Amino acid sequence: MTNNTVNSNQYQANIEKAVLATILFDSEVLETIEPILKADMFYLRAYAEIYRVMIELYKKDHPVDEDFVLKNVDKSIANESSIIEVLSANGASNVEHYAKEIIENYRRRTLVSYANELKIQHQDGKDSIIMLEDLAKKIDNLDHDTGGKSLNTVHDMEVYYENLPPLKKIPTGLMVADAATALDGGIEQGQFVFISGKKETGKTYFATTIMENMAADGVKCGFFSLEFGARQYIKKLHEKYPHKDNKRRVAISQNVYIDHETTDINDLERQIKKMVKKGVEFIFIDSQLRVSNAGFKNATKAELLANVFSRIGLLCQKHDLIIAMVVQTSKSDHDAEEVSVKGCIDADHECGVWFHFLKHKDSETRTILLAKNKQNFKRRKVDVRFDPDTHSFKIIHEHDTDNPNINKGGNSIQPVVTQYEDDPDWENEQTMIDVDMPYDYQ
Repeated sequence: MTNNTVNSNQYQANIEKAVLATILFDSEVLETIEPILKADMFYLRAYAEIYRVMIELYKKDHPVDEDFVLKNVDKSIANESSIIEVLSANGASNVEHYAKEIIENYRRRTLVSYANELKIQHQDGKDSIIMLEDLAKKIDNLDHDTGGKSLNTVHDMEVYYENLPPLKKIPTGLMVADAATALDGGIEQGQFVFISGKKETGKTYFATTIMENMAADGVKCGFFSLEFGARQYIKKLHEKYPHKDNKRRVAISQNVYIDHETTDINDLERQIKKMVKKGVEFIFIDSQLRVSNAGFKNATKAELLANVFSRIGLLCQKHDLIIAMVVQTSKSDHDAEEVSVKGCIDADHECGVWFHFLKHKDSETRTILLAKNKQNFKRRKVDVRFDPDTHSFKIIHEHDTDNPNINKGGNSIQPVVTQYEDDPDWENEQTMIDVDMPYDYQ
């Protein structure tokens, strides 16, 4: 593509119309392009005005269609004929690429304007050193405005974070996670949480219980119920809380956004960003096996998974989200303490907290292995027992991976053993997870 082609008026108009037409067809693409594409980067003023209104409507959760756009644009800049021009254009299958073309054209136009300014300054006899300094500042600003990143010292970032609220810990409502020897009060924001184990160990119920506990406490949550679907989840929720006015059921219904159809990571990202706009702080994705990656057609399985985990991990960091996902481990890992994601051995690099469930043979006892902060040298182990009468788990033994009495950090941990026969009030204490009732999730 030649420079003349890039800078032709017709080419720029066609590219801009394609982007605007795509937004009218699917306004969710603004989640991808709005952070990088600004209205003043458009070549035609009418299209810039249309784009500005589209962003304004989207941020207010108003429909982004031709009627609302026409109603809100400045009629002295854009009118009905401008909208018709956009509607007559074909949408772009890769709108981000088209957006980058608009940015590239904007850079070129701006650089040409700088060159014209230099020519005038030269004719006016301006000092060359001053001309170079002015040009350097303008180019630096252009680079920053069109996607370049400014450099920050540690002090700059210290000041930035001092003006932000500190990351908070959100309690899970489960003793095995919130105990001082575990996560000390809950899961900190910005964490990617892995949950793994064999079938019928209670992974999904463990995660949904955390989600429901948070929702009952007023935390907005998201649930991608890809394994069992929304209908099954709602059915089991009603079985668990038969009365529709039950306070816990009402809180869960109001505070959990559920999606059982979105499986591709590109669409998943957009849905998660929409949830963030709604105030969601915790998201559960069930499970890794149902997440596809259409953008990596010729990649290996390891590359596909690495891309998925990396993108979810970045969402956690960028939006201070807690995202939990059921992940698949290899058969050799089921009875071992060094767990890894099947097909992607480096996936644990993205993981901040990992719960791994081990089921004891011929027993309803489980061992929950907890790894956190990517510290492979220290893993907490807790033994829990299933009670068939109440269909719940309870801690029966807590111990260090290597030594049941000594924490590798130097603090003594005395094992806690609870016998049901000697503890008549145990049913009123903090229970763990319910495998068979009221959910069929395994």
